[in-house]
Amino acid sequence: MKVEAEKINDILRNVPGIEEQTERQYLRFHIYRYIETLSLIPISSSKLNVLDVGISSGHLAILVRKLFGYQVYGVDAQDVSTPRFPSEGIDLKICDIVNQPLPYDAESFDIVLFCEVLEHLTVSPYKVMNELWRVLKKDGILIFSTPNIAALVKRLKLLVGKNPLASFNRNGEINYHIHEYTKSELASLIEQTNFRLDMLYLSDCWERTFNNLNPLRLAYKLVVKCVPSFRGCILARARKVNGKRTNMC
Repeated sequence: MKVEAEKINDILRNVPGIEEQTERQYLRFHIYRYIETLSLIPISSSKLNVLDVGISSGHLAILVRKLFGYQVYGVDAQDVSTPRFPSEGIDLKICDIVNQPLPYDAESFDIVLFCEVLEHLTVSPYKVMNELWRVLKKDGILIFSTPNIAALVKRLKLLVGKNPLASFNRNGEINYHIHEYTKSELASLIEQTNFRLDMLYLSDCWERTFNNLNPLRLAYKLVVKCVPSFRGCILARARKVNGKRTNMC
C-alpha cells in the first residue's frame, strides 16, 4: 500500500500523547520509513493477524490497524501501556524477547513486524529469529527494518577515528545499538533461519528527512541517493519456510 506522509500525520494526529516534542521529532525522522514499511505489507480481504515485536510508541501498529483493518498485537520489553493501544483495539503484552519466548502459540500470526529491534539485541539474533519463525503461520511474512552499519555517515566517523556505535555509559548501561548489520549480513541471517527473502534493499528514508539543506547536507543527500550502499536503512520482507529448522543460538 502506497501512503503519503500527510495521510500518516492525519492518522496519528489524534493519538494520545503524540504532541509531545520527543515523539513528534521521532515521527518526523521515521515517517518515510513508515511509508516504505507499509508498502511491504500485503493487502488482503481477510482480517490478518499482525504482531509488532518491539511496539514502542505504536506508530506503525496503529497505522497498520487504521489502513489495513488487520488485528494487531504488540510486545515490548518495557511497559509502554498507554490509552492509545486499547483505544485502537491493539492487544499489548510485556515480553523481554532476549530472555523470554514470545507469549503466543505456534503459527498464530500472518505477519510479524520486526522493525528497529534487531540492532538492540544483547543475545544471538538466531535465538530471537527462531521465535519469530515459531509464531508465524505457514508462508507467514516477516518484515524487517534496521540501520545499515555501512552507511556513509558511519564510514566518515570511522575515517576520523570515531566509533559509529554508542559506548557504554559510566553505569555500564547502553540504550542504543549493540550491533548493526550490512545488507549481506542481514540476508545471511534471514536465510539461515528458514526464511525465504522476497525483497531486500537499502533505503534513503532517513536522509530524505533532511530539511535544512545547507551545501554540505545537500551534497550528502545527493551522494546517498546515487550510491545505494551509503544509505542509512535496510528493509526486507521474507516468508517462513516450513521444514526442519536450524536451531542456532
